[in-house]
Order: sequence, then structure tokens, then C-alpha cells
Amino acid sequence: TEAAAKQAKYEKLAKDNPTKAVYQLILANNNAYEPVKMQEYLYEAQRLEPNNPDVLRMLAQFEKLKGNNAIAAELYKRLSDLDPQDEDAAFAYYYSLSDVDHEQFKEKTQEFIKRFPKSERGASLLYQIASKGDEAEKVAYLEKLKSTYPPDKNQTSMSGMSDLFSMYLHSSPDKALTFAREMLASASERGKTEWQGYIDFLTGYKQAESLIKDNRTADALQMLEKIKLPSRSSGAREATVKFNLLKSAAQAAGGQTEAAYEGLKTFYVKSPSDEVRSELTKLGKAIGRKESQIENDIQTGVSGLAKPFKDFSLALYDQDKTVSLADYRGKVVLLNFWYPLCGPCHAEAPYIQKLVEKYGKDKFVVLAPNAFPNQDSLVVPFFNGNKYDFIPLKVPDSEYLKNEYQIRGYPTNYLIDKKGNRVFETGNVSPERLRQIELMVEMLLAQQW
Repeated sequence: TEAAAKQAKYEKLAKDNPTKAVYQLILANNNAYEPVKMQEYLYEAQRLEPNNPDVLRMLAQFEKLKGNNAIAAELYKRLSDLDPQDEDAAFAYYYSLSDVDHEQFKEKTQEFIKRFPKSERGASLLYQIASKGDEAEKVAYLEKLKSTYPPDKNQTSMSGMSDLFSMYLHSSPDKALTFAREMLASASERGKTEWQGYIDFLTGYKQAESLIKDNRTADALQMLEKIKLPSRSSGAREATVKFNLLKSAAQAAGGQTEAAYEGLKTFYVKSPSDEVRSELTKLGKAIGRKESQIENDIQTGVSGLAKPFKDFSLALYDQDKTVSLADYRGKVVLLNFWYPLCGPCHAEAPYIQKLVEKYGKDKFVVLAPNAFPNQDSLVVPFFNGNKYDFIPLKVPDSEYLKNEYQIRGYPTNYLIDKKGNRVFETGNVSPERLRQIELMVEMLLAQQW
């Protein structure tokens, strides 16, 4: 075959040029889906030319793929040390630390900004810190991102501003409105639509809020009916929560407490949060429901979301047997459709692992079908290297998930209840969405079996 001929050609060139790393790198690249062979070629290249930048870069990428983040970071450091003026190498090293040592990553980010003041890539480092921080740290670093890299001149910074808006909206709608007006003034034509949407939403929101305070609840509800919710951003998610909470408050203030309870319950089972759950409990108690009755109402709502899910029989990687969803009846299952060379799949995996650790493998299982069989050899090294407690599964061909389950983007995540029904599509498992997904899991764990 052509591939075999190409392999033979470069094996001969490597043999005829035993001191050159370049042919070992070509052979490694040709065997990208055979990690054992790829590793042999890469380490032989490193032995031949230990300070070759291409060798160090490719080896670091390989170790990262296997889940050896600390080794990858050390290799990137060696690459950076070869030429302290190499911005690309410095960025690769500093960014790799985000998976190894959060505090060191923050320190090195500041160093990068000082060393390369004209580079726009420091914005990516600041945004990464914010994405992994707690609420206070996230706000602090998004504000630093904004001040260091003006959003109207840096796309990464502009992307982070929706997150900052969401954080402001959660704690102070007034601050969020002022911020949205500021962003509108400097936004691109495309961005103006988003920020004007936030402004229109908050203007209507605040007017409705004022009407409630004046005991004009009917007018407030009419105002809320006219509000157009923002869509497709982190700010939009928080706006939807605020809207539903205010609507339930207007209904309750106008004597429609039962309707407020029912409406908020419907919203909660689809998009749970601690804030909404707390308000739902207050409304439930106001109409005489006990906590157990509120929980039963939630479970009824969750059951209404359940849809039958087509079972499968897929092979395990570490045993000569197949498994199906039916084998996990009585447990909550996260179906994680992914593949080894998928960047977003790698990004969400640590947060999926947090779910496993929180709820335990006796109650919560992650089944992870790999979408592309030509990457099968990369699956076990990735899970073992990262110590992820997922159960990876083999699919028969690269069209299987698309044809059988209409999966067209990766990662795709479904939460399956104890009876094997699909209840939630979670989206990517990210720090921002982790708590919501935890509440989804907990609602399914609470179901009777």
C-alpha cells in the first residue's frame, strides 16, 4: 500500500542517516495512531538530537496527549529555554502549566505579559486563569483581561467579556447594565447586536422590578412578556435565570403563588441552579408543601423529560467483552461521546472526573464511546495517563455514532437515568456549568428504582 511504501522509504532513510532526527520525526508522524511505535520514534529522535526544537515540541504534544501533563510542561520548558526570545515556545510552556500548577501558571502569565508586551497572546493566558478560578478569581482576572487587552482590539478579550457580564449580572444587575453600555460603545458591528440585546433585556428587567416594588404586579408581568431574552452566551444563561426568578416573584406578589411555583419548578428541572432551588422551596412552603412534596414535584417534572434511548452493545478496550446501557440499570450514566484528538474533549475530561469522584462509581458511571476507530490505540494511554475513571467503548466504524445516534459534534454528553432513558443533554462539562450538571445528576440519583 502507499502507506507501507512511505513507511519503508523513511525507515531506509533513517537507517542510512543514523545521526539525523528528522527521519525519526517523520516516522513518528506517520504512526500518529500507533502510540507505541510513535513513542519509539520520538524518543530515538530525542536521543539523536536532545535539543532539537521540533523534537521537543512534538514529544511534548505526544506526552500531553497521553495525559502526562507534568512531563509535557517540562519539555515545553526546555524548548523555551533554548531561545528565551521565542514567543511561541514561551507561550506553549506557560500555557501547559495550566494543567499542572495553577499558582505557578498565574505567576508565569504575569511574566509572559512583561516579557512580550506587544503580544496579544497574554490574553489567552489570562482567560485560561479565569476559566479555572473560583468566582472571585474569575472576576478579578476577567477585569485584568479587559484592562490589559482592550476588548475592541483583542478578540480573546472580547470573548471573555460575556463571561464578565454574566458574573456582574449574577450579583448586581445595575453594574451589569453599566458594563453592557460601556461595551456597546466599543463593540464591532457584530458585537453591537449582542450588547444591545443585554441592554434591552436589563432595561425591561429593571422596569419590571420597579413595577413590582410599586405593587403593580400585573403591569410587571406584562412588561416581562415583552422582554426578549438574550441567546447563546454565558450572559444569556444568567439572564434566563434572572428572568424566571423575577417572573415568579411578580406572580407571587400578585397572589399567583401556585402559578409561580409551577412555572419555576418547570424551569428548574430543565435548568437547575441553587438559587432557583432555594426560591422554589420558599414558594412551595408558601402554598403549604413540605420538602418531601417539593422533591416529589421535581421528580415528576424530571420524569416528564425522560425519552427512550436506543441501547447498544459496544466492546470494552481492556476486556474481551461487550457492554450495553442495560448493564448499568439502577445507576445514573453519563454518555460521553468523544475522540482522543478532540481538544474540547480533553478540556472537559477533568470536570467529568470530578463528577465521578463526587458521586462514586457505584452510583454514577461514565461510558465514553470513541467516535473514530482509527484513534483506538490512543484511548487507553489517554485514560491511564490522566487516571480517569471512565469506561471507554469501541464503536464498529466512524459513521456509527452519526448513523445510530445522530451525533455530529464532539464532545456530546447525555445523562441517562436509572431506567435507561435519556433525560438531559448537558453540553460541554465546563467549570461554569459543573454545578448545574451536578444538580442534574442529583435529581436522577434521587429517582426511585
